Amino acid sequence: MSWTIAILLVLAGLFFSAFFSGSETGLYCLNRLRIQLGVDRGDRRALRLARFLRDEQAALSVTLIGTNLMNYITAAAAAYLFAEHLKLSDHETQILTVIVLTPIVFVFGEVTPKNLFQRNADELMLKGSRTLAIANRCFRLTGAVWVLRRMAGVVTRIVGPDAAYRRPFDPKRRVALLLREALVGDVVGDEQSELVDRVLALSETHLHGVMVPRNRVVTIGAAAGRRELLALARRTRHRYIPVSEGNQRQVIGAIKIDTLVGLDDWNIVSDRLRPVTALTAHDTVAIAIAKMQHSQDPLGIVTDRGGQMLGIVTMKDLLEEVVGELQAW
Repeated sequence: MSWTIAILLVLAGLFFSAFFSGSETGLYCLNRLRIQLGVDRGDRRALRLARFLRDEQAALSVTLIGTNLMNYITAAAAAYLFAEHLKLSDHETQILTVIVLTPIVFVFGEVTPKNLFQRNADELMLKGSRTLAIANRCFRLTGAVWVLRRMAGVVTRIVGPDAAYRRPFDPKRRVALLLREALVGDVVGDEQSELVDRVLALSETHLHGVMVPRNRVVTIGAAAGRRELLALARRTRHRYIPVSEGNQRQVIGAIKIDTLVGLDDWNIVSDRLRPVTALTAHDTVAIAIAKMQHSQDPLGIVTDRGGQMLGIVTMKDLLEEVVGELQAW
């Protein structure tokens, strides 16, 4: 091998090492919404990149394999130069290769390309889409991607649950990522991004952390008359009151105080009961909203397995998990 070829291999290896290293960062910084818009327009580069990103774990494997392979080629070519043209011993060649290549690869093969791809991920990933597609095909044909994924899967199962390995790519988190990317550069993007996070958390937030607990709930007995109702109306500002029968934990419905006060066609509050939605403490906020919207009931009663009240929720309580405190309702 001539010194010219060796130098070219060093430069090519360093260049492609930088490319694959930067592409690894680009995978995390890429605006996938913009790539999808390019796909919709029929942009060939966007189509190639979208196909490459279809299997994100494999895409990550390609960038890692490419980086390490190029680093190996760079080191091998540099070692040949030092050994053959500087007439160094094997020991001296190893030391000089480490001393010379380590800072060069660190600066020009790692730090610099990662910073460039972080700032210009969309543009650079599109420009490199053909190279990534070729590397993807080559590494798949050689079985390198399959081996790396299987090794990673084995290690992941040993160290932690397999679900944790897949979770960053599950559909809900992918939607969250797309929505956040759509807000990049928006004047109120931070507030909207926080709103997205709250909405997505609705399916993970359970009612036991949202409900008004039983010891803070104001109730009225089913046999209470107008006098008791008026006394209660003076003490509380709540519009809807749970109606209990026998004991406070046995809720059979609810009343709307201001409506009932203005009516004369009742003797006891149980004559004008409104239905309530039965919920459990393990129901999520998303489930509770769906149930209360379907039933159109003013109150949701959170009960235990025996049907005894643990607390209550209103639609206001549930919506505050999305928009924050509502002063007027």
